[in-house]
Amino acid sequence: MMKNKYLILLLVGCWAFSCKDAYDDHYNTGNGATVSDKSLAELITADVNLSTFSKLITIAGLTDELSSNQTFTVWAPTNEALATIDLQSITQEEAALIVYNHTTRFNVSTTTPDNQPIRMRDNKSFFFSDKATVFGGAKLLQHDILAKNGILHTLQSQLLYYANLYEYILSNPLTSNLADFISSFQEKIVDATAGSVTDMVMVDYNRLFDASFLYGTIDLGIGQINQEDLLYTMLVPTNTAWDAAYSRIAPYFKAIGADADSLQKQQTSLAILDDLIYQGEIANPASQSYLVSTSPFYTTGFSTVISNPAELFGGAEKIQASNGLIFQTDDLRYNNTETWNKPILVETELTQGRLLGSNTTVITRVVDDNFEELVSNNSYLYVEPSTPTAQPEVTFEIPQVLSGTYNIYVEFLPLYLDPQGKTGDKTKFVFNLSYKNANGTTTDRANNATNLIADANGVTRMLVYSNFEFPMANYYDRIWMIDYYKGLHKIDDRIVTTKLRIRTNVSNAEMNSGAYVRKFCVDRIILEPIQK
Repeated sequence: MMKNKYLILLLVGCWAFSCKDAYDDHYNTGNGATVSDKSLAELITADVNLSTFSKLITIAGLTDELSSNQTFTVWAPTNEALATIDLQSITQEEAALIVYNHTTRFNVSTTTPDNQPIRMRDNKSFFFSDKATVFGGAKLLQHDILAKNGILHTLQSQLLYYANLYEYILSNPLTSNLADFISSFQEKIVDATAGSVTDMVMVDYNRLFDASFLYGTIDLGIGQINQEDLLYTMLVPTNTAWDAAYSRIAPYFKAIGADADSLQKQQTSLAILDDLIYQGEIANPASQSYLVSTSPFYTTGFSTVISNPAELFGGAEKIQASNGLIFQTDDLRYNNTETWNKPILVETELTQGRLLGSNTTVITRVVDDNFEELVSNNSYLYVEPSTPTAQPEVTFEIPQVLSGTYNIYVEFLPLYLDPQGKTGDKTKFVFNLSYKNANGTTTDRANNATNLIADANGVTRMLVYSNFEFPMANYYDRIWMIDYYKGLHKIDDRIVTTKLRIRTNVSNAEMNSGAYVRKFCVDRIILEPIQK
């Protein structure tokens, strides 16, 4: 099992120095109160049993900070507890990481209730237990030693350091592909909760983690895997797994345009990332009957449901993180139709993305309780001609199509359900599918088969195109949607190039004889991807 040797060698700059520079002045007590004539740094230096920790403070360059009038609490491990540390070879960053893992802001005495989380300088959380005789799993030897700038406790053992999920990914060379993609969205923004107009505090921000809009009702984030106070379970692909998944998925995201290559790379990478994370700490995810990922499918609002967790998590290596569990795998066994290549559903009663043909009238119908099990979304579209001789037609946009293979269905309802229809009414159809080909021009594929007839007595799930392969994707990803809600796009900027036209195909003789009618009830369009 791979030990967490990478965890102690993390990107300490994320906390050890940037946090120091940004926040030092914001926690200055400024009250000048003195309860001892020695600072924390001086008390630690004066104790021969803490000489190793004292040297770590010096190497880390934190002596002045722990001598200042800012208030801290330090849990200092004894020399014996730090016996394995080589003071000759340890770097400043590594030393700072150890010191920050044993230091917090403000005064924290043993009167603090057991199990109350205490945030350390590196954002890890520990708590007292056993009536404040133990802290973070380490036994307290001395406690509540007052310094002029805080409180000192001494520990029998070192506080164990665990990276959080994001830190682990960033620090592990085996997961550099995943790290490179996630970190490419990292940026510095102004912390609105700290500082002032003239004294701004900059913090790290990644829009992939938490992208909530409209008071949090729309969440496009995968989860705050960089936060210490939230728990997740994450399937983490190694570079071997990432490369294999990329090779498998990339052909489904063939893009058109000047930025086609970069768009394909982004959308493929998002497809790999989207369903790796699950709420809570799940000790044995492979034993669950199903799992629900944190990632909402942003075109439908539904999260991904994994129906076979044993297949997805089988053989993965379990690693403890500070904010959950990592399951590292060399083989990412996604079911494509459950994750990155879900079925596409178009509810025909929705007005957006719908174009009526000439001499065509439509009415949206809402069904009562007697028919709601037969009708998707409890509503459907009734279509009829506005003149006696017209063949009514409606064209529907099909969003989020990948460059893959689908079976394309249209679900029709029997006309007797509608107030304008009657028992025995049935209809014949023709269809036309339009889409972009590899050179960006529109291609049409007609289906004029004579057997495309909606049943007069029940729901018709009509297969109108079998194993149809789209040459190019017409897809808008999570990043586009995040930017849309940030006001960087308009909804009209999202151009849907895949469309399906439904038209009646009833001759005058067939209509006059009553064999067929030129009206119909259509419920929805379904594109079912072929599982591979």
